[in-house]
Amino acid sequence: MNLRRIAPALLAAAVTLTAGSPASPLLPTAYAEEAAEVISLPEWVPTDFESALDFRNTYGTTHIEGGLLCIVFKEDRECERKGETNGKPHYSFSTYDDAMEVLSDNTYGTHDCRYDYEVIVCEPLKTGNFGISLADNWVHSSSLEPQLGYVHYVDYVTFSVDEDKSITETDSFGWVPDCVTEYEDYVRKNGEFSVKDNFVVFCLDSGVYTPYTWQMMLTGFSDYFEEYEYTDCSEETAEPLDGGTSHVVRVFKAKQDGSATLGFEYSQYLVSERPNEGVKSLVADCVIIDDAQSVLLADTARFRIIDSETGESVKISEDDKVFLNPDIRYSSGEEGVYASVDLASVQMTSNPFFWDISRYKDADVFDVSLLYNDLPEGYFLDTASTVVRRFDNGAVDYTFKLQKSVSGDINGDGIFSISDAVLLQKWLLGAPKAEIKRWELGDLCKDGVLDTYDLCLMKKALVQTVKLPTSVSIHQGGGYEGVSNLWKAFEKDGGYYVSYQDLRAQTIPLTAPISEEDYRQIMSADYAKIIKDYNSKEHMVIYDDVYYETTLTYEDGSDMTTSAKMGSVLTLMDDASCKFSGKPIDRIAVPTELTMTQYNGTDDVQYEYQFRLENRRYCLLRKDLSVERPAYLLIEISEEDYIKVMSQDFESYANMSEPAQGTDDVHFKTAVRYSNGTVKSFDLLVPEALDIIRKYDSTYTAE
Repeated sequence: MNLRRIAPALLAAAVTLTAGSPASPLLPTAYAEEAAEVISLPEWVPTDFESALDFRNTYGTTHIEGGLLCIVFKEDRECERKGETNGKPHYSFSTYDDAMEVLSDNTYGTHDCRYDYEVIVCEPLKTGNFGISLADNWVHSSSLEPQLGYVHYVDYVTFSVDEDKSITETDSFGWVPDCVTEYEDYVRKNGEFSVKDNFVVFCLDSGVYTPYTWQMMLTGFSDYFEEYEYTDCSEETAEPLDGGTSHVVRVFKAKQDGSATLGFEYSQYLVSERPNEGVKSLVADCVIIDDAQSVLLADTARFRIIDSETGESVKISEDDKVFLNPDIRYSSGEEGVYASVDLASVQMTSNPFFWDISRYKDADVFDVSLLYNDLPEGYFLDTASTVVRRFDNGAVDYTFKLQKSVSGDINGDGIFSISDAVLLQKWLLGAPKAEIKRWELGDLCKDGVLDTYDLCLMKKALVQTVKLPTSVSIHQGGGYEGVSNLWKAFEKDGGYYVSYQDLRAQTIPLTAPISEEDYRQIMSADYAKIIKDYNSKEHMVIYDDVYYETTLTYEDGSDMTTSAKMGSVLTLMDDASCKFSGKPIDRIAVPTELTMTQYNGTDDVQYEYQFRLENRRYCLLRKDLSVERPAYLLIEISEEDYIKVMSQDFESYANMSEPAQGTDDVHFKTAVRYSNGTVKSFDLLVPEALDIIRKYDSTYTAE
C-alpha cells in the first residue's frame, strides 16, 4: 500500500475546506456480484473491482486522458479502529480549490480482498489548482484529534488546470512511478538509479520472502540529501502472492551544494558477516550544484541552452533540430598528435539534455560545441558566454547562451557592425556575392522594403557607436589542454593583419593578411557589451577553464585591458585568417627550431648552429664539433633577427633544383622542426640564417 506523507500546507488546507466541497457522504461498497452505477464515461475508467485493480497496476493512483482526470484510491477495510467513529464513514475524500468538478464517485471491492478501490472522475472547470485527499476517519494519532477535528490522511494528489483546460499533475507522482507498469517503464528508460533535477531516484527490486533485502550504505550523505519519497510499486493482486518480486522507489532530494555518495547494498538482513558472493551494490557518485537545484552523476554531461538576457531556459520545440558537435581525441603518444573519435553530431532532444560520457572518460581532449545551424528561431549563439564546468566525479556541465537576433544584423553573425552596412551597400549596388541572410533585421524603416533609406539609418546608428579600437590583442590561457595563445588583429602600413602565436610551443608569431571588411568587423565587435555582461555576473573559479586577457588599443594611443571572455572575437579572427591560408591560422605548422650543420670539403663536420626559443629568450647556439668534447655556446639574439630566420619559406628551399651552398670547400645541411613535431631536412644553407650567424659569430660565450 502506498503511504504518502502529507505536506503541512495540505493538512492546513484540508482543515479549512470550503462549504462547497464537503467530504463525500458514506457510499456503500459495490461488490463483484452487485450492479455498479452506470455513467457515460470512457472505457478506460474502471467500472468494477477487476478494472480498478488493472487501473492501479497500469497507471497508479491517477490518469489523465481526453480532458478527464480519474483517481483511484486504495482503502483498507480491515485497519484497526482507534477512538470513536461518531457515525462517520470509514473513508472520505476532500477537495480544495474549485478548478475541477467531480463527475462520479464509486467504490468497488470483493469479499476475497481486504482492499476496496474508490474511483473518482473529475472534469476541469477553469484555470487554477486542484487538490484531493483521502481521509481515514476512524484513525487518530492523538487523543486530542477528535476534539480538534483532525483526521488521518492516507493519500493526496494535486493538479493544475491551464487556460486550455489541460490538466497537469503537480505532486511528485507526476513523474515518480507509483505502479508496476510505470516502474518497469522508468527502469527501462533511466536504469536502476538516475537523476531528475535535484532528485536522485533508486529503483530497487528484491525477492519477496527471501533473506535478502536492500540496505542503505552509511556514506555520510545526510548533510547533502534528505529522503523525499518512498513508494512500493509492487503488483497489486486480489489475493496475496506467494513469493514474487517487490519493486520499491526511493527518492532523495539535495539540500546543499557539494559532493556526496548515495548507495544501497543487496545483502542478507540482520547478518553480521555478509557473504561476499551474490551481493549487489548500487552507488550514485553525485555532485550537487546551482544552490542544490541540480545533481550530476559521475561521468555525465549536462547541456543547457539559456537566454543570455533572462537566464531562462530556451524552449526546444519538436521542429527544432539542435545538435551538439563533440570533439573527442586521444593522444597518439607523440607530442601534439591526436586520434579523433569519429562521432556524429548528438541531437538535443530536451533542455537540459543529459549524455552518458563514461566511455570517453579517459580521452585526452573532450569538448563539445553547439552547432550554429537550426537554433531556435530568433536566436543566435553567444559563443563568448559559453560556460563549461568540470567536476571531480567526471561530470561536465555545459551552458550555452543564446541572444535574440540584433536589429541591423543582416549578415547573420549576431553583431550589428560596419560589415552589415558594407554588405547592404554592395547588395543595393547589385554585387553578385552580396548575400543578405536576415533582410527583415535590416528594415530599420519598418516599411517592408530594404533600400537606401535603411542604409542611411544604419550608417547613422554606426556613427553614434562608441569609438572603435585600432588593434586587439587577446591572450588565451588555461583550458583542458593548458593552452597559451596570443592573438592579434591590427593595421600596419595600410594593410590589415591577424597574427597568432603559440607561446607554450614557443613558436614565432604567424601573420596572415585579411580584408578591410574583416578587419572592420573585428574592430566593431560590441566589446562594451561583452565586458558589461562579463562584469555583471559572478564567475566561479573552475579548474581547467579558459581565461582571457585582452588589450584594446585606440587611435589616440589609449588602451584598455579586460578579462572578459572573447571567444566570439577569436572566431572572427580565425575566420578572417582562414580566407588567406585556406585553413585556420592556429592549425598551421610553425617552425620551433632550426639546425644548420656546416661541413668542410672532406665532409668533416665543423660547426652545428641552432636557432630556438628558450625561457622566452631568442637564442643562437654554436657547437664546435672538431674538438674532443664539443659543447654548445649560447648567445641571445634580438627578436627581429630570430623571426627573420624562422619566418622563411622553407618549402621553397626544399624544392630548389640546385641548392645554394657555401664556398667550394664548405657545404651545409639544414633541419627544421615544426610545432606539430614533424622535421624537414634539406642539403642546403639558409642565407638569412648564415647572415645572422656571421653577425653574432664573434660574440659567443659559454652557456
